[in-house]
This record gives sequence, structure tokens and C-alpha cells, in this order.
Amino acid sequence: MKAMRLLTVETMMMFRSIATVAVALGDSLILGSQLSRRQMVACAVISLGGSIYASSDLRFNARGYAWGLAYALSMVVNTIYVKFSFEKNKGMNSWEKTYLNNLLASPVILLLSFLTEDMSSLHRKVVEIELLPLVWVLLSCVIGLGISFSGTMCRDVLSATSFDVLGNCNKYLTLAFNSIVLGGALYSPAGGLLVSRLTAKKKD
Repeated sequence: MKAMRLLTVETMMMFRSIATVAVALGDSLILGSQLSRRQMVACAVISLGGSIYASSDLRFNARGYAWGLAYALSMVVNTIYVKFSFEKNKGMNSWEKTYLNNLLASPVILLLSFLTEDMSSLHRKVVEIELLPLVWVLLSCVIGLGISFSGTMCRDVLSATSFDVLGNCNKYLTLAFNSIVLGGALYSPAGGLLVSRLTAKKKD
């Protein structure tokens, strides 16, 4: 949220894409997944596209890029750690894993809220919220639950790298809706498709 205030949606997605290589390395070194050299090259293509786009971003904002980097690093840690914890708790069903995932995130969210937000006005804002904004907030909670549950099911059947690539590629629909010339960002979905193709061939 902090980065989104200072950066474009596209630049934020580039930080998300660049994290893919770090996830692939963690997937191999920590989780023991076997990635072929071609798969690693495909992940590098994703990051190359993100780097090209980010370097040509005319709205460069140092503070925004710092938050974007923090976002990317947190995504890497999250992807590797959650997959690791799921592998260690195979007896849990998808709803239990979803609950655990969100429960573990709650203390971090609360801490960041106290450090970065004006908590003194929180009660007043909650009490004074109008019906329509409240409906949108509740709807976002329902959608968020759906995303979390479907993400849990995907994590169970995909490697950490494949899940990260999936998360990157679906965001390019947002780019299409924004109707912005992509430039270097075109390399990223191409790299994502290449990873998926190589993974499918490997399973065959």
C-alpha cells in the first residue's frame, strides 16, 4: 500500500516479477526443488523484463522504489516460507492451512499498522463509515478469502517457483485494463509462459 501511493501499478508489478528469480533460488536451495537450466533462464527473462521497464519508468520515486523493494523481498520470504510450512504439515486440509496462513500474518499487519498509520483516528473512522464504503470493504474481505483459499490449493500442487510465476502472469490482465504500452514488461509474461511450458514438458 505504501509503494502503491508513490508508484504506478505497472512498476509495482515489475517488483513482483523481479522477485521470481529469488524465489526460484530459494525453491532450489531451501525446498530442494530441481530446476533445469532452461527454467532458470526463463525466470531470468521475467526479471529482465521487469528491470527494463523499471529502469525506463519516468515516474521514478526513490521512496516508492524502497517500499517496492521491501514488497518484493517480503513476497520472496512469504512464498518460500509458506510452501515450507505446507510441506511440513501435509495432514492439514486447505481451510486449516488458509486459516493458519492468515493467522500468522495478522501480528505483522497489526505491527505495521501501529508503525505507519494514524491509529488514534481508527475508531472514529470505523464508527463513521457510510453504508456503501462498508459494503465495498466487506466485499473485499470475501474476495480476499476466496483468493487466499484458492492460493492455498495452488500451493499444495505447485512448486514455490511455479506458484510465483502464476501470481506474476495473472497480473498482466491488469496491464491490459490499464491500456499502457508495456515496453520491457512484454518479456515477463513471455518468460512466465516459457517456465510453464518447460514445467509441463518435465512432468510429461
